[in-house]
Amino acid sequence: MQNPWLGISPGIDPVGLARLLAKAHERAAAGRPVPPMVREVISSSWARAASAGIDPGEHDVPMVLDYGDAMARWSEHPLSRFGTVIEGVLGEVAHDVQHLVTAADVDGTMLWSMGHPRVLAASESIRFVPGHLWDEDVAGTNGIGTALKVDHAVQIFSAEHYARRYHQWCCTGAPVHDPETGKAIGALCLSTGIKGAHPYALSLVQSAASTIEAMLGGELAMRREALKSRYFELAASRPGTPSALVDRAGHVLACQPVGWLHGPLVRVDGGGFIGSGGEAVLAAEPLAHGASVVWRERASSKRPAAPEEPLEIEVLGRSSARIRLHGHEIVLPPRRSEVLLLLALSPGGLTARDLAIELYGSDDALVTVRAEVSRLRRQLGGLLGTKPYRLVGPVRLDLLELEARLEEHGPEGDGARDAGADPLPGADSPTVLAARDRLQALRHPDAPPPVVPMAEAA
Repeated sequence: MQNPWLGISPGIDPVGLARLLAKAHERAAAGRPVPPMVREVISSSWARAASAGIDPGEHDVPMVLDYGDAMARWSEHPLSRFGTVIEGVLGEVAHDVQHLVTAADVDGTMLWSMGHPRVLAASESIRFVPGHLWDEDVAGTNGIGTALKVDHAVQIFSAEHYARRYHQWCCTGAPVHDPETGKAIGALCLSTGIKGAHPYALSLVQSAASTIEAMLGGELAMRREALKSRYFELAASRPGTPSALVDRAGHVLACQPVGWLHGPLVRVDGGGFIGSGGEAVLAAEPLAHGASVVWRERASSKRPAAPEEPLEIEVLGRSSARIRLHGHEIVLPPRRSEVLLLLALSPGGLTARDLAIELYGSDDALVTVRAEVSRLRRQLGGLLGTKPYRLVGPVRLDLLELEARLEEHGPEGDGARDAGADPLPGADSPTVLAARDRLQALRHPDAPPPVVPMAEAA
């Protein structure tokens, strides 16, 4: 199967595939290794469901809203404004080939459904109806919850569902994102019985989600133009005072003078933003739609408050670091990744000379180091402080989290044994090499220490 997000390929017998998947599911439920025929997105979801304590044999999703409350929430949800788009793209399929179309909020609560009467009636027997919670942590692997969990359109066919009572269904879900923050606001799902399953469902659901995202993007562009007009009026009333227009996600939409402030800025507890370099808090003057205007003269000299969200950094088994910031994922180049990891492992901060010695073995490369840090600051905004260079606010580093699990539970502990990857395998700075050795010692506490050659010991 070439597309890892498809549950069934063209020409595949759905009944035969369902039988094979049922056997694989039985093996996994019995604690045996998952067969290689099971897609990685499914086996990972099964592992999460097992960790959440979901019983694949005896399971029912909870009702969190009665039907009236679900309809009321749907009427206020941003996806409800695109009901005609959803029906236009997916509605004909739902009626003509006996499918069910549903929409859920970002928490996985189903808020709306439509489709063929026979499928609607069948969905009631498994509580696949508005008001019920289909978050993956509660319902196990399913089209709505898993699409939201992995933040990608995905088709769940038959026994790929973690709970057995859903094995007669094929559900294809896709998240819909807010173009301003990049975060999901909900999900669409196209469902049917296994005999009606077809790979076209994935492209259809993706098309509906993409159409809505494009329309939301158009609305966002219009809002931003209106905000810029208001901002330039305010800026004109205070000529000579540097200022910037910042959206609710911390992006700098406009500033005077041009280039005065670079985003993303980081919103902090108590209001305001951390400016570039993390040296001060910029007080924010609110505008419509969560946007703000900041002025240089209103910068506070007090120590910045803690950012609202941590900076998440992943380096295990990766040649380049992946970070999550304001709902966006950024993959850094290898050298910049090593700079970031060094800063994450040095909470007290590092000078340009420290970084040069770590990365190049001498302080002859100060200009190169400062250029790399400057590029990194443009991506991290207020999260990268100066004098010395340091990460501002809370940081979640997968390497440190793995070390903590190994120290607490040992190499046989839950979630520690399978995380065998090293941090940034291509990095060779002394601090990273030491972190790699420390991790190996935690993984193999009974192994003898490495033999140091006599010349090196001397």
